[in-house]
Amino acid sequence: MAHKRVWTVDNLVNINLVSFKVREWPTLTSTVSQTEVAAGDTVDIDGMLTIEGEPLAEHKVDIVVNDVVVKTVETYPEGGFSFTHKFEDPGSYEVKAKFKYHEKTLERARNITVLKSITDLLNIPP
Repeated sequence: MAHKRVWTVDNLVNINLVSFKVREWPTLTSTVSQTEVAAGDTVDIDGMLTIEGEPLAEHKVDIVVNDVVVKTVETYPEGGFSFTHKFEDPGSYEVKAKFKYHEKTLERARNITVLKSITDLLNIPP
């Protein structure tokens, strides 16, 4: 005669239950103060780094202009970051904020157009 095993509360006492929460990926936002400037002008790049609505403080964010890292900034206690970049030459630029999180890289890009300065247009010597 085969016996069936019956699980009772006493049998379950030795089972370890593991509970964990899967976290979402961080969220990276960024803005630029202007999308069109004259050569020699500056643009403010600001952003926020959060995870599940909570700020990520003291994390490194790369500021990249046309695929070149121009500055690595650290997020503030409230998760924000800020950097001011001066554009010397006319042209089109892609400005990115990049954050590496484990095997994933988050990035937000903005396009900036830099026009000739008024002194260049009027051929005024410096």
